Amino acid sequence: MQVFLLLCIFIGSESLAESESELSEKINWIENSQIKDVEIKNLKVLPIRTFIGHQKVRVLLQGIYKAQDGTLMVNDIPVKLSKSGVFRIQREIIPDSEKGELTFVSISPYGKVERGLLSVDLPKDPTTGPSGWTFSLGAGISLMDYTEGSAVSYSSKVITLKGSAGYLFLNGWQLGATVFSNVFTLSKNLAEDAKFMGYNLRVGKPLTGPNSSWSITPYVGLYYVTMSVTNDQFGVSGLSGPQVFLVARHALKNNHVFSSSIKFAPVSASLAVYQPFDNRELALGLSYSLPVRKNARAWTFSVDAAQLKLLLFGGTIESKTMSFGVSIPFGN
Repeated sequence: MQVFLLLCIFIGSESLAESESELSEKINWIENSQIKDVEIKNLKVLPIRTFIGHQKVRVLLQGIYKAQDGTLMVNDIPVKLSKSGVFRIQREIIPDSEKGELTFVSISPYGKVERGLLSVDLPKDPTTGPSGWTFSLGAGISLMDYTEGSAVSYSSKVITLKGSAGYLFLNGWQLGATVFSNVFTLSKNLAEDAKFMGYNLRVGKPLTGPNSSWSITPYVGLYYVTMSVTNDQFGVSGLSGPQVFLVARHALKNNHVFSSSIKFAPVSASLAVYQPFDNRELALGLSYSLPVRKNARAWTFSVDAAQLKLLLFGGTIESKTMSFGVSIPFGN
């Protein structure tokens, strides 16, 4: 059994309203290893979906620990208990078999140790998990070089903010949107201050199976980007068009995910020469997601490089950027 993404143990008062007969069909103590002071009261198994091509399973378990002043641990993590001994465990896994396992350890005040292995039946095909929204906020440093032929050569280092939202449909389709803006200039080589801002919309569906550790997802969508420059001394505005890009993700152990992407977007502008393979933006990205501490949300550290090129009747505009950022999910 491979276990990914989250093990979270906390006190809860919500009842899961399972009958004893339902519980007996879903869990069992392997080889009669049940701990006498642990009584499982409620259990719920919820399929959920992720953006890495998997279907996760969330196991919610509630019970009572009867040993007064004892210590209870599950998978080497201490369980928080209410005054009456009630505990609630939440665990998210990506199953590669039909069973999930929880290792219980009970330590009495006198040092007596009891161990038990609890098996939980998991759905054979958790592909009907609920759809839903995901959100993230990020910040980073961008290095920018912008030229307009021989007339303008502008370089800067800026702080960039980015926000993303995504929606997962039940049939596997993914809808996403991202907005970004350069918000503060750290250094520049000209008196003028130039900043980029924009947004993009995209839709795609993974090509790989739901339980593969690899996810290959092609996306198509639209983008818009513009510049804000002091006194409009130079720059471009209102660039827009379609975009296509490919994202590959690989789920590793312990909630670590490696991703890479490549994007091509033909650029259009009112004064541009229509040459879609010359007027374009090319972008490459690498990211690595990992929890910064145990039981925390996964932070994503990224490196992105992009080149924007636009052939005008009066010359060539080119922008090159290299960005280093970090983002964190929030919400559900």
